Amino acid sequence: MAGTQGGPGGLQHPVLWSPRRVVRELPLPAGYAQATVTGLDEDGTVVGFALTEPTDPSPGAPVVWRTDGSVQVLTPPDGGAELNGFPVIGAARILAVNGASELLEWDVRGGAPRVLTDSVQRLSAVNSRGSVLISAFPKGDVLVDGLVRNGELRPIPRFGGISRPNALSDRDTLYLQTNDRGDSVPMKYDCTAS
Repeated sequence: MAGTQGGPGGLQHPVLWSPRRVVRELPLPAGYAQATVTGLDEDGTVVGFALTEPTDPSPGAPVVWRTDGSVQVLTPPDGGAELNGFPVIGAARILAVNGASELLEWDVRGGAPRVLTDSVQRLSAVNSRGSVLISAFPKGDVLVDGLVRNGELRPIPRFGGISRPNALSDRDTLYLQTNDRGDSVPMKYDCTAS
Protein backbone atom coordinates (compact mmCIF):
# COMPACT_ATOMS: atom_id res chain seq x y z
CA MET A 1 0.00 0.00 0.00
CA ALA A 2 1.04 3.59 -0.51
CA GLY A 3 -0.34 6.66 1.18
CA THR A 4 0.29 9.92 2.95
CA GLN A 5 1.26 10.24 6.59
CA GLY A 6 1.16 13.40 8.71
CA GLY A 7 4.44 14.49 10.22
CA PRO A 8 5.80 17.27 12.44
CA GLY A 9 4.12 20.61 11.87
CA GLY A 10 1.34 18.94 9.91
CA LEU A 11 3.56 18.29 6.88
CA GLN A 12 2.47 15.43 4.60
CA HIS A 13 4.97 12.66 3.84
CA PRO A 14 4.60 9.92 1.17
CA VAL A 15 4.99 6.39 2.54
CA LEU A 16 4.90 2.74 1.44
CA TRP A 17 3.67 -0.14 3.60
CA SER A 18 5.19 -3.56 2.95
CA PRO A 19 3.12 -6.77 3.19
CA ARG A 20 4.74 -7.20 6.63
CA ARG A 21 3.42 -3.78 7.73
CA VAL A 22 6.80 -2.06 7.66
CA VAL A 23 6.36 1.64 6.84
CA ARG A 24 8.99 3.28 4.66
CA GLU A 25 8.99 7.02 4.01
CA LEU A 26 9.58 7.97 0.37
CA PRO A 27 12.12 10.74 -0.30
CA LEU A 28 10.94 14.20 -1.27
CA PRO A 29 12.33 15.71 -4.47
CA ALA A 30 14.99 18.39 -3.91
CA GLY A 31 13.40 21.77 -3.12
CA TYR A 32 10.05 20.36 -1.96
CA ALA A 33 8.69 20.48 1.62
CA GLN A 34 5.89 17.89 1.55
CA ALA A 35 4.01 15.52 -0.77
CA THR A 36 0.75 13.61 -1.07
CA VAL A 37 0.41 10.17 -2.68
CA THR A 38 -2.28 9.90 -5.38
CA GLY A 39 -1.64 6.49 -6.92
CA LEU A 40 0.21 3.16 -6.86
CA ASP A 41 0.81 0.86 -9.83
CA GLU A 42 0.99 -2.94 -9.64
CA ASP A 43 4.81 -2.94 -9.86
CA GLY A 44 5.16 -0.61 -6.86
CA THR A 45 5.65 2.69 -8.73
CA VAL A 46 4.04 5.55 -6.76
CA VAL A 47 2.77 8.93 -8.01
CA GLY A 48 1.78 12.00 -6.05
CA PHE A 49 1.89 15.76 -5.80
CA ALA A 50 4.71 17.64 -4.03
CA LEU A 51 4.53 21.18 -2.65
CA THR A 52 7.47 23.58 -2.37
CA GLU A 53 6.24 25.25 0.82
CA PRO A 54 5.14 23.84 4.17
CA THR A 55 1.75 25.55 3.81
CA ASP A 56 -0.97 24.97 1.26
CA PRO A 57 -1.56 26.47 -1.26
CA SER A 58 1.97 26.67 -2.58
CA PRO A 59 3.63 25.91 -5.91
CA GLY A 60 3.77 22.20 -6.59
CA ALA A 61 4.32 19.50 -9.17
CA PRO A 62 3.36 15.90 -9.93
CA VAL A 63 6.02 13.41 -8.82
CA VAL A 64 6.85 9.74 -9.49
CA TRP A 65 8.69 7.44 -7.07
CA ARG A 66 10.15 4.57 -9.07
CA THR A 67 10.73 1.04 -7.79
CA ASP A 68 14.53 1.58 -7.96
CA GLY A 69 14.20 4.20 -5.16
CA SER A 70 14.57 7.26 -7.39
CA VAL A 71 12.16 10.21 -7.33
CA GLN A 72 11.39 12.44 -10.34
CA VAL A 73 9.34 15.61 -10.79
CA LEU A 74 7.15 15.22 -13.88
CA THR A 75 7.57 18.08 -16.32
CA PRO A 76 5.34 19.12 -19.21
CA PRO A 77 6.47 18.91 -22.82
CA ASP A 78 8.90 21.66 -23.86
CA GLY A 79 7.15 25.01 -23.85
CA GLY A 80 3.92 23.49 -22.55
CA ALA A 81 1.67 24.74 -19.79
CA GLU A 82 2.61 23.74 -16.24
CA LEU A 83 0.93 20.73 -14.71
CA ASN A 84 -1.83 21.60 -12.28
CA GLY A 85 -3.52 18.34 -11.38
CA PHE A 86 -2.88 15.28 -9.30
CA PRO A 87 -1.44 12.44 -11.38
CA VAL A 88 -2.92 8.94 -11.64
CA ILE A 89 -1.10 5.74 -12.56
CA GLY A 90 -2.06 2.40 -14.06
CA ALA A 91 -0.62 -0.15 -16.49
CA ALA A 92 2.81 1.58 -16.47
CA ARG A 93 1.21 4.86 -17.58
CA ILE A 94 1.25 8.12 -15.61
CA LEU A 95 -1.37 10.71 -16.50
CA ALA A 96 -1.87 14.33 -15.42
CA VAL A 97 -3.65 17.44 -16.69
CA ASN A 98 -1.77 20.64 -17.47
CA GLY A 99 -2.87 24.28 -17.16
CA ALA A 100 -4.01 24.23 -20.80
CA SER A 101 -6.51 21.43 -19.96
CA GLU A 102 -4.52 18.86 -21.93
CA LEU A 103 -4.35 15.25 -20.74
CA LEU A 104 -0.68 14.19 -20.73
CA GLU A 105 0.73 10.66 -20.58
CA TRP A 106 4.17 9.46 -19.49
CA ASP A 107 5.49 5.93 -19.79
CA VAL A 108 6.83 4.79 -16.40
CA ARG A 109 10.00 3.55 -18.09
CA GLY A 110 10.85 7.09 -19.19
CA GLY A 111 10.63 9.37 -22.18
CA ALA A 112 8.83 12.60 -22.92
CA PRO A 113 5.10 12.91 -22.27
CA ARG A 114 2.54 13.04 -25.06
CA VAL A 115 -0.80 14.84 -25.29
CA LEU A 116 -3.77 12.43 -25.41
CA THR A 117 -6.65 14.93 -25.62
CA ASP A 118 -7.60 18.48 -24.66
CA SER A 119 -10.47 20.32 -22.94
CA VAL A 120 -10.05 18.14 -19.83
CA GLN A 121 -11.56 19.52 -16.64
CA ARG A 122 -10.80 16.62 -14.28
CA LEU A 123 -8.80 13.38 -14.34
CA SER A 124 -10.08 10.62 -12.07
CA ALA A 125 -8.52 7.23 -12.90
CA VAL A 126 -6.70 4.97 -15.35
CA ASN A 127 -6.97 1.18 -15.44
CA SER A 128 -4.92 -1.75 -16.75
CA ARG A 129 -6.91 -1.82 -20.01
CA GLY A 130 -5.71 1.70 -20.75
CA SER A 131 -9.09 3.37 -20.24
CA VAL A 132 -8.91 6.82 -18.65
CA LEU A 133 -11.81 8.32 -16.67
CA ILE A 134 -12.12 12.09 -17.23
CA SER A 135 -14.52 15.02 -17.20
CA ALA A 136 -14.09 17.24 -20.27
CA PHE A 137 -15.61 19.96 -22.44
CA PRO A 138 -15.25 18.28 -25.88
CA LYS A 139 -17.67 20.59 -27.71
CA GLY A 140 -17.70 23.86 -25.83
CA ASP A 141 -19.59 24.56 -22.65
CA VAL A 142 -21.21 21.17 -21.83
CA LEU A 143 -19.27 19.09 -19.31
CA VAL A 144 -19.10 15.41 -20.25
CA ASP A 145 -17.91 12.53 -18.07
CA GLY A 146 -16.37 9.76 -20.12
CA LEU A 147 -13.73 7.17 -20.82
CA VAL A 148 -10.86 7.86 -23.18
CA ARG A 149 -10.01 4.64 -25.04
CA ASN A 150 -7.55 4.58 -27.92
CA GLY A 151 -7.63 8.38 -28.08
CA GLU A 152 -11.43 8.54 -28.39
CA LEU A 153 -13.72 10.06 -25.72
CA ARG A 154 -16.71 7.81 -25.01
CA PRO A 155 -19.34 9.73 -22.99
CA ILE A 156 -20.95 8.16 -19.94
CA PRO A 157 -24.69 8.71 -19.55
CA ARG A 158 -25.96 10.91 -16.73
CA PHE A 159 -28.16 9.27 -14.16
CA GLY A 160 -30.78 11.38 -12.39
CA GLY A 161 -29.61 14.79 -11.23
CA ILE A 162 -25.92 15.22 -10.54
CA SER A 163 -23.75 12.17 -11.10
CA ARG A 164 -19.98 12.13 -10.90
CA PRO A 165 -18.00 8.92 -11.50
CA ASN A 166 -15.18 8.50 -9.01
CA ALA A 167 -13.73 5.00 -9.50
CA LEU A 168 -12.95 2.72 -12.45
CA SER A 169 -12.28 -1.03 -12.36
CA ASP A 170 -9.91 -2.91 -14.65
CA ARG A 171 -13.01 -4.27 -16.43
CA ASP A 172 -14.25 -0.75 -17.30
CA THR A 173 -16.91 -0.75 -14.60
CA LEU A 174 -17.61 2.70 -13.18
CA TYR A 175 -18.58 3.41 -9.62
CA LEU A 176 -20.38 6.67 -9.07
CA GLN A 177 -22.70 8.51 -6.81
CA THR A 178 -25.77 10.31 -8.09
CA ASN A 179 -27.68 13.01 -6.29
CA ASP A 180 -31.31 13.22 -7.37
CA ARG A 181 -33.80 15.28 -5.32
CA GLY A 182 -31.42 15.36 -2.37
CA ASP A 183 -30.92 11.60 -2.18
CA SER A 184 -27.37 10.32 -2.57
CA VAL A 185 -27.34 6.91 -4.24
CA PRO A 186 -24.22 4.81 -5.04
CA MET A 187 -24.30 3.27 -8.53
CA LYS A 188 -22.35 0.85 -10.71
CA TYR A 189 -22.20 1.17 -14.52
CA ASP A 190 -20.65 -1.30 -16.98
CA CYS A 191 -18.90 0.60 -19.78
CA THR A 192 -17.76 -2.45 -21.78
CA ALA A 193 -20.68 -2.15 -24.19
CA SER A 194 -20.50 1.63 -24.60
